[in-house]
Amino acid sequence: MIRKTFTDLLPLLIGMALSYGLIALADPVFSLGFGLHEVFIYHLVFSAILISLIPWVQRNPAWAPNLGYYYLGSLLLKFFVFALVFPAVVTAENIPSKEALLMLSPLFIALVCEVLFLKQALDKMNV
Repeated sequence: MIRKTFTDLLPLLIGMALSYGLIALADPVFSLGFGLHEVFIYHLVFSAILISLIPWVQRNPAWAPNLGYYYLGSLLLKFFVFALVFPAVVTAENIPSKEALLMLSPLFIALVCEVLFLKQALDKMNV
């Protein structure tokens, strides 16, 4: 089970590592009071937990038909928790475009990995 979970998380880990490595070459320090590595860690941890929970929900026959709705709810939770952890992003009036793009890159990588994994899970269920 642990081996399967690790192989499920491997695309997320590789994508985050490559993206962080390329972006870290520029050594960005945000004017918002936190570093880029904190944003990457947040998205990596949240997505890893989410990807690990999808098979567990999928095995429960009462919850499996609503897996897509649970994922949508987890996305809302992800954005709300992000706003709580990084309040400077929500309260900032002018975020430089470079910082905004750098903050969105881990989000897009995490979302792509989550959606691809969810698609595989739903295909296995024949939904």
